[in-house]
Amino acid sequence: MQKSQSCATDLHTASIVASACWLYLAFQQGFHALETRTILPILLAAESGLVAYRMIARRPDRASTQSWQMRWVAWASVLLPLLIHVRTRIPLPATVIACLGTALTVWSLLALGESFGIAPADRGLAYKGPYRYLRHPMYLGALLIAGAAFFGSLSSDALRWSDAWNLAVFILIFACAIYRIRKEEGLIQGYSAYTKIVRWRLIPGVW
Repeated sequence: MQKSQSCATDLHTASIVASACWLYLAFQQGFHALETRTILPILLAAESGLVAYRMIARRPDRASTQSWQMRWVAWASVLLPLLIHVRTRIPLPATVIACLGTALTVWSLLALGESFGIAPADRGLAYKGPYRYLRHPMYLGALLIAGAAFFGSLSSDALRWSDAWNLAVFILIFACAIYRIRKEEGLIQGYSAYTKIVRWRLIPGVW
């Protein structure tokens, strides 16, 4: 009992620290938006601010089978995009894709509400917003952002070492997303019934 309470206290402390980091990131992106007067930093600031809030305002996890391996993979997938070498000026098509991905992530965060979490957990199902059409729209949004950073940073003349590095990072991000999807679908109560309502995980008509 004492060990369980200690673990819960540690997780709560970690949530507060993570929330503070995202809040700092939101302010940084907000200042960048004021400087550049572009929409992508505004969307990123909104996303980071929502994550910061939801990290400390969410339902407790009802699952009892979580492992630290799941938590490490989940947090790795959040931090991995920071390892992508991004150009100073991203091409317009990649910027548009990144904006769409960020907008989808913000919409998903609003729809998730108190069910939000980083690591796979059972905080209840979300049925509104983009979750009426896809089971994991937030992961799709994150993949669109990472994909835009990757493709937007590809060399136009010849492949460089940074292109191979970015490709490896993007593959890891994608693999982590698939892992999290599989684990979440096995943890959340009532998920089998939800799959009958919403068929597709990430891409309608594909998977």
